[in-house]
Amino acid sequence: MQVYSKIALVLFPKKIIRFFDKLLAASGYEKGGDEILGKILIVNIISALIVIAANLNLIILLVIVAIPYLLLYLILLLKIDAREREIEKNLPDFLQLASANIRAGMTIDQALWFAIREQYGILAKEMKQVAKENFSGTPLTQAFSKLKDKYRSKILKRAMVLIIEGLNSGGKMAEILERVAWE
Repeated sequence: MQVYSKIALVLFPKKIIRFFDKLLAASGYEKGGDEILGKILIVNIISALIVIAANLNLIILLVIVAIPYLLLYLILLLKIDAREREIEKNLPDFLQLASANIRAGMTIDQALWFAIREQYGILAKEMKQVAKENFSGTPLTQAFSKLKDKYRSKILKRAMVLIIEGLNSGGKMAEILERVAWE
Protein backbone atom coordinates (compact mmCIF):
# COMPACT_ATOMS: atom_id res chain seq x y z
CA MET A 1 0.00 0.00 0.00
CA GLN A 2 1.31 3.39 -0.97
CA VAL A 3 1.86 6.29 1.40
CA TYR A 4 -1.00 8.23 -0.24
CA SER A 5 -3.43 5.41 0.44
CA LYS A 6 -2.36 5.12 4.08
CA ILE A 7 -2.77 8.86 4.61
CA ALA A 8 -6.24 8.87 3.05
CA LEU A 9 -7.35 5.82 5.02
CA VAL A 10 -6.38 7.56 8.24
CA LEU A 11 -7.84 11.00 7.48
CA PHE A 12 -10.95 10.31 5.37
CA PRO A 13 -14.07 8.43 6.46
CA LYS A 14 -14.47 5.06 4.75
CA LYS A 15 -17.81 6.17 3.33
CA ILE A 16 -16.13 8.95 1.33
CA ILE A 17 -13.39 6.61 0.12
CA ARG A 18 -16.00 4.05 -1.02
CA PHE A 19 -17.93 6.85 -2.74
CA PHE A 20 -14.85 7.86 -4.73
CA ASP A 21 -14.04 4.18 -5.39
CA LYS A 22 -17.44 3.82 -7.08
CA LEU A 23 -16.99 7.02 -9.07
CA LEU A 24 -13.53 6.01 -10.21
CA ALA A 25 -14.69 2.52 -11.23
CA ALA A 26 -17.65 3.90 -13.18
CA SER A 27 -15.40 6.39 -14.93
CA GLY A 28 -12.95 3.69 -15.99
CA TYR A 29 -10.05 4.41 -13.66
CA GLU A 30 -8.38 1.49 -11.97
CA LYS A 31 -6.88 3.41 -9.06
CA GLY A 32 -8.68 3.42 -5.76
CA GLY A 33 -10.32 6.39 -4.10
CA ASP A 34 -7.90 6.24 -1.20
CA GLU A 35 -4.88 6.75 -3.47
CA ILE A 36 -6.42 9.68 -5.38
CA LEU A 37 -7.73 11.37 -2.23
CA GLY A 38 -4.34 10.89 -0.55
CA LYS A 39 -2.53 12.55 -3.46
CA ILE A 40 -4.92 15.49 -3.45
CA LEU A 41 -4.49 15.82 0.31
CA ILE A 42 -0.70 16.05 -0.06
CA VAL A 43 -1.12 18.74 -2.73
CA ASN A 44 -3.54 20.57 -0.41
CA ILE A 45 -1.10 20.45 2.49
CA ILE A 46 1.64 21.93 0.31
CA SER A 47 -0.79 24.59 -1.00
CA ALA A 48 -1.89 25.42 2.54
CA LEU A 49 1.71 25.87 3.66
CA ILE A 50 2.33 28.24 0.75
CA VAL A 51 -0.82 30.25 1.55
CA ILE A 52 0.12 30.44 5.23
CA ALA A 53 3.70 31.43 4.42
CA ALA A 54 2.42 34.17 2.10
CA ASN A 55 0.07 35.49 4.84
CA LEU A 56 -2.98 35.20 2.58
CA ASN A 57 -6.59 35.22 3.73
CA LEU A 58 -8.16 32.15 5.37
CA ILE A 59 -10.95 32.15 2.75
CA ILE A 60 -8.35 31.75 0.00
CA LEU A 61 -6.94 28.78 1.88
CA LEU A 62 -10.36 27.15 2.09
CA VAL A 63 -11.00 27.71 -1.61
CA ILE A 64 -7.61 26.28 -2.55
CA VAL A 65 -8.29 23.20 -0.42
CA ALA A 66 -11.82 22.66 -1.80
CA ILE A 67 -11.16 23.21 -5.51
CA PRO A 68 -9.18 20.00 -6.22
CA TYR A 69 -11.90 17.80 -4.69
CA LEU A 70 -14.66 19.62 -6.56
CA LEU A 71 -12.71 19.41 -9.82
CA LEU A 72 -12.10 15.69 -9.32
CA TYR A 73 -15.80 15.14 -8.65
CA LEU A 74 -16.87 17.14 -11.72
CA ILE A 75 -14.33 15.47 -14.01
CA LEU A 76 -15.43 12.04 -12.84
CA LEU A 77 -19.11 12.89 -13.35
CA LEU A 78 -18.40 14.12 -16.89
CA LYS A 79 -16.37 11.00 -17.68
CA ILE A 80 -19.10 8.73 -16.28
CA ASP A 81 -21.74 10.57 -18.31
CA ALA A 82 -19.72 10.12 -21.52
CA ARG A 83 -19.24 6.42 -20.78
CA GLU A 84 -22.95 5.98 -20.09
CA ARG A 85 -23.89 7.66 -23.38
CA GLU A 86 -21.51 5.37 -25.27
CA ILE A 87 -22.92 2.29 -23.53
CA GLU A 88 -26.49 3.40 -24.28
CA LYS A 89 -25.59 3.98 -27.93
CA ASN A 90 -24.12 0.48 -28.39
CA LEU A 91 -26.48 -1.52 -26.17
CA PRO A 92 -29.22 -2.18 -28.77
CA ASP A 93 -26.77 -3.56 -31.36
CA PHE A 94 -25.10 -5.75 -28.75
CA LEU A 95 -28.41 -7.14 -27.51
CA GLN A 96 -29.62 -7.86 -31.06
CA LEU A 97 -26.41 -9.75 -31.82
CA ALA A 98 -26.69 -11.71 -28.56
CA SER A 99 -30.32 -12.50 -29.43
CA ALA A 100 -29.28 -13.77 -32.86
CA ASN A 101 -26.63 -15.95 -31.21
CA ILE A 102 -29.26 -17.50 -28.92
CA ARG A 103 -31.53 -18.15 -31.89
CA ALA A 104 -28.56 -19.89 -33.54
CA GLY A 105 -28.48 -22.34 -30.63
CA MET A 106 -25.99 -20.84 -28.17
CA THR A 107 -26.57 -20.68 -24.43
CA ILE A 108 -27.06 -17.20 -22.96
CA ASP A 109 -23.52 -16.99 -21.59
CA GLN A 110 -22.01 -18.13 -24.92
CA ALA A 111 -24.27 -15.75 -26.84
CA LEU A 112 -23.10 -12.82 -24.73
CA TRP A 113 -19.44 -13.78 -25.06
CA PHE A 114 -19.61 -14.14 -28.84
CA ALA A 115 -21.60 -10.91 -29.21
CA ILE A 116 -18.75 -8.86 -27.75
CA ARG A 117 -17.09 -6.76 -30.44
CA GLU A 118 -14.40 -4.14 -29.99
CA GLN A 119 -16.60 -1.67 -31.90
CA TYR A 120 -18.87 -1.57 -28.84
CA GLY A 121 -16.11 0.15 -26.88
CA ILE A 122 -16.85 0.51 -23.18
CA LEU A 123 -19.85 -1.79 -23.42
CA ALA A 124 -17.55 -4.51 -24.79
CA LYS A 125 -15.24 -4.11 -21.80
CA GLU A 126 -18.14 -4.22 -19.36
CA MET A 127 -19.69 -7.27 -21.04
CA LYS A 128 -16.31 -9.02 -21.03
CA GLN A 129 -16.23 -8.45 -17.29
CA VAL A 130 -19.77 -9.84 -16.94
CA ALA A 131 -18.82 -12.89 -19.02
CA LYS A 132 -15.60 -13.46 -17.06
CA GLU A 133 -17.47 -13.28 -13.77
CA ASN A 134 -20.01 -15.76 -15.13
CA PHE A 135 -17.32 -18.14 -16.38
CA SER A 136 -15.63 -18.00 -12.98
CA GLY A 137 -18.80 -19.16 -11.22
CA THR A 138 -20.75 -15.97 -10.47
CA PRO A 139 -24.40 -16.35 -11.48
CA LEU A 140 -25.23 -14.33 -14.59
CA THR A 141 -28.01 -12.51 -12.75
CA GLN A 142 -25.53 -11.33 -10.11
CA ALA A 143 -23.01 -10.19 -12.74
CA PHE A 144 -25.74 -8.21 -14.56
CA SER A 145 -26.90 -6.74 -11.26
CA LYS A 146 -23.37 -5.58 -10.52
CA LEU A 147 -23.19 -3.90 -13.95
CA LYS A 148 -26.59 -2.29 -13.37
CA ASP A 149 -25.45 -0.83 -10.05
CA LYS A 150 -22.19 0.51 -11.48
CA TYR A 151 -23.82 3.18 -13.66
CA ARG A 152 -26.65 5.68 -13.22
CA SER A 153 -28.02 5.16 -16.74
CA LYS A 154 -31.77 4.53 -16.65
CA ILE A 155 -31.61 2.76 -20.02
CA LEU A 156 -28.89 0.37 -18.86
CA LYS A 157 -30.63 -0.24 -15.52
CA ARG A 158 -33.94 -1.00 -17.26
CA ALA A 159 -32.28 -3.34 -19.74
CA MET A 160 -30.42 -5.21 -17.00
CA VAL A 161 -33.54 -5.51 -14.83
CA LEU A 162 -35.53 -6.95 -17.74
CA ILE A 163 -32.74 -9.39 -18.59
CA ILE A 164 -32.38 -10.46 -14.95
CA GLU A 165 -36.14 -10.97 -14.67
CA GLY A 166 -36.07 -13.00 -17.90
CA LEU A 167 -33.26 -15.17 -16.59
CA ASN A 168 -35.02 -15.70 -13.25
CA SER A 169 -38.36 -16.54 -14.85
CA GLY A 170 -36.87 -18.84 -17.49
CA GLY A 171 -38.29 -16.77 -20.35
CA LYS A 172 -37.29 -16.99 -23.99
CA MET A 173 -34.09 -14.96 -23.76
CA ALA A 174 -33.77 -14.34 -27.52
CA GLU A 175 -37.14 -12.59 -27.55
CA ILE A 176 -36.43 -10.72 -24.33
CA LEU A 177 -33.07 -9.44 -25.58
CA GLU A 178 -34.62 -8.35 -28.86
CA ARG A 179 -37.48 -6.50 -27.13
CA VAL A 180 -35.06 -4.79 -24.77
CA ALA A 181 -32.91 -3.76 -27.74
CA TRP A 182 -35.86 -2.13 -29.49
CA GLU A 183 -37.06 -0.17 -26.44
